[in-house]
Amino acid sequence: MRYVPSYDDIKLGKLIKMNGYRQEFLFGTEMMHVEWYASVGELIDGLMKNAFAGVDYRVSAIVGVSIAQFLLNVWPFLGVFLTHGVARAINVVVVLAIIALCSQAARFLNVMRWYGIGFPIATLLFIYIMWRAMLIAIFNGGATWRGTHYSLAELKANKV
Repeated sequence: MRYVPSYDDIKLGKLIKMNGYRQEFLFGTEMMHVEWYASVGELIDGLMKNAFAGVDYRVSAIVGVSIAQFLLNVWPFLGVFLTHGVARAINVVVVLAIIALCSQAARFLNVMRWYGIGFPIATLLFIYIMWRAMLIAIFNGGATWRGTHYSLAELKANKV
């Protein structure tokens, strides 16, 4: 039997729940620090492995998530400049709320508070990663992980 990567960082949580165990969350910023990725290129490569797998290889989910992410996290920033009147006021409120939430999260994550301004750019990057992962998997008939190619059929069959 051939090993098919299970994307353990996603599926471990599912397996824990399926077997009747509880999960808890610990905010351990004072306990350890791990650099996730050293560059944007590494981030893209690293997230590519799970982007399509995370939605069980469903094209409809990528389309839906992309639309929702764009409308909720990018459009308000554009809407501040592209709309007028009440619509602009609503977009300003949403943008300020996003920046405030990012600023609060930055306190806990020990990053600079102004990172919230880059939120729409990060969202667009995530949408790009999802679409790239999906298109590569479809056009290549699967995914390559650590030098081994796994067919899309094998990957879909390895669901949790």
